[in-house]
Amino acid sequence: NLEGKVFHEGTVPAKFVHVNVIALDEKGTMIGLHDTYARGAQEVLKPGESARFHGPSAFGGLTPAKFEYQVDAVAAK
Repeated sequence: NLEGKVFHEGTVPAKFVHVNVIALDEKGTMIGLHDTYARGAQEVLKPGESARFHGPSAFGGLTPAKFEYQVDAVAAK
């Protein structure tokens, strides 16, 4: 399973904290992509807080050499 943690370094509370996990082989070729939400889709993440994410790790029998992460969110009002 994929597991990780995001840290909110911004100044505005956020929700819908979306995480893309990109799995790459040793040549830098993408071998898998998983997207999930940290702390559930609608829960608010306040500045300075962290939230965990997790999901399945299915890469067709290939072993990733490294991962890249893209995180985006919506400002909570």
